Parts: sequence; structure tokens; C-alpha cells
Amino acid sequence: MQEGIEAMKKYYNEAGWTQREKFYEEGPSPEWLALYREANALLKTDPASPAAQDLGDRWLALSVRAYQGDTSVQTHSPTAWADRDNWPEAMKQPLTEFNLEEVTEFLQQVALHARRKYFNQSSWTRYLELRKRVSSTDPEEVSRIWQAHVDLFRDVVSSPREDTSSQATRDLAQRWMAILDAESAGDAEVTLSLLAAWSDWAQWPAMLRWRMEGLSMLSGKDFDSAVAILVAATAAHNSADTITFSEDSFEQDVLREAMPVLVSVWSKGCTGCARLAPKVDAVAREFKGKVKVGKLDGMSNLNVAMRLEVRALPTVLLFVGGQLVERRAGDVSHADLRQMLASPAEQYSK
Repeated sequence: MQEGIEAMKKYYNEAGWTQREKFYEEGPSPEWLALYREANALLKTDPASPAAQDLGDRWLALSVRAYQGDTSVQTHSPTAWADRDNWPEAMKQPLTEFNLEEVTEFLQQVALHARRKYFNQSSWTRYLELRKRVSSTDPEEVSRIWQAHVDLFRDVVSSPREDTSSQATRDLAQRWMAILDAESAGDAEVTLSLLAAWSDWAQWPAMLRWRMEGLSMLSGKDFDSAVAILVAATAAHNSADTITFSEDSFEQDVLREAMPVLVSVWSKGCTGCARLAPKVDAVAREFKGKVKVGKLDGMSNLNVAMRLEVRALPTVLLFVGGQLVERRAGDVSHADLRQMLASPAEQYSK
């Protein structure tokens, strides 16, 4: 055992070994042992479950403490762990004793499944199948998407802050949408789910944030700043099929329009509006020629918003024959938007 401990020195500098030598002599701390037991008990459960997600967050918190030098919860360095196949046999015993290979694989699934709540079951299944297929058949495509993501986030952080109406911000939004479309292989529902996840970044659990910060190669304030800009840019700019309504055009474009009209009332800095925006763009494409779909900046067109008695943002309003027939407040789901428009679109087509 002592020879095995000595062999682990090669993974550390002198200061690092001084910190971790005790860990190799005494083994995992009680906190780690408790997590090992919990992880093994959860191995056959859903990695998206609250218990699994809570385990992932606590595992990450303990790892951060260990890597920051907390001697009470030391663990292997990332360099040592990555080379575990070449450890001395005496040092491999905990891998078997605590089932750490299977536990590590489960925690990877926990991190991946932290986004599942933003998908319905069918879109999540398609997303996992897509990831598996692309990684096995075209790993270079995975690398290209990742590099485009990293480049975009770096450009966002380093570029001057622009108004959301500027061409520069529009270009960022277009690049962001192109990356998400590539990640979803053009599956509109998967793209919407990915956008919903990113729009809710401020509420992410620690495990998901850690995973996405790593993907973006940014952390802390830089990561928050980049995501906030991209989310705002996406919300502010319409797709080619989505109209921008205003106080000047509202009567002509909405109240006198023979076609059914969906109006999404939003404002800058509204997180729910950012989540809703791409779903509005999606139904604009789907119902083109059957329903006129557009967005109204409620704060810039306050008189219209007050006349329509909009009391919450976002709010979607459906007009048929110039009459308001349905109102929904909050981040309406894509499925609900489609359901709202299906009957009016069918009637208009007849």
C-alpha cells in the first residue's frame, strides 16, 4: 500500500502532494463515503429525478471544496483520476469497493439530464438519439458545433455592448440560432427546448451550470453576461415570418385584419418573454398564410398595452375578425400556442 501511495506523487507538485498525502493514507472522508453510498443507491434510478439532481449538486460542491484545498474533503486530482487505468493495483481497490466507475458514469448522466425538464418526452428522446448518432458517426460535427459555441461566447464577451436593435446584436442572435439548429439537426421542437433551457439559465442547478460553463469555456460573470446578451438578442429579433406590431400599425395590422392574428406582448429584460419569443417565431413559420403572428413591445407601445389591459408580461392575445377571443399570460408552451391557433387557422383556410 505504501508503494502505491508513493506512486501517486507523480500526479502532484510538492504543495499539492502535501495537501493530498493524508487523503491517500486515510482514504475518503465521511462526507465522501456518505455520497458514495447515496450514489450507489441511486444508480438504477432516473438521473433527472430530484434525488439524483440533488446528489449531483452536492457532489459538485464537495469536489469544488476538495480542489480548492479543503483538507477535510480531499480527493484525487483531475489529472490522477483521468489516468486511473494506470494506477498501482493497491490504489485501484476503492474503485471496486465503492463502484466508482459506475458512479462516475451515472453522475455524467445526471449532468446531462439536468436539462430534461425543458423538453417533453418525445423531444428529449429524439435529442438523446441525435447526440448518440452524431457522436458515433460524425464526431467532427460535434467538434465544429462546440467550437462555434466557444467562439460565439468569446465574441459576445469581448464585443462592445450594443442595443438589442443593432445589427451587431442581430448578427449574434443569428449565430446563436444557427448553433442551436445545428445541435438539434433542424428539429424545431428540440431547438425550442434548448432555447427554453438557456433562457432559464439564472435558475439552473449547480450541476447544469458547471456543465454549461465548461462547454462555453467561460465562468462567473463572463458566462452570465454572455448568456444574458444572447437571450435578449434572441427575444428582440423576429424570424422572417414574425411581424413587429406598433401603436401606429396596430389598427391596420390587427383590428382590421381578416386573417386571425396572434400578438405576443413582451418587453426587454423579461425572462419569460425571452423564453416565449422563439416559440412565437416557430408558430409564425408553421401557420404562415393562415394566421398573422407578431410581437408588440409593451413598454415602447404602452398606450396599446394599456388599452388591451395587459397586466403581465409576456401575454399572448388572439384576435379573430378584429375581436379579442383569447388571452394567455406567462410563458405559454409551444403545444398550447399551436392549440390556440389550430382552429382559427382551419376556419380561415376554409
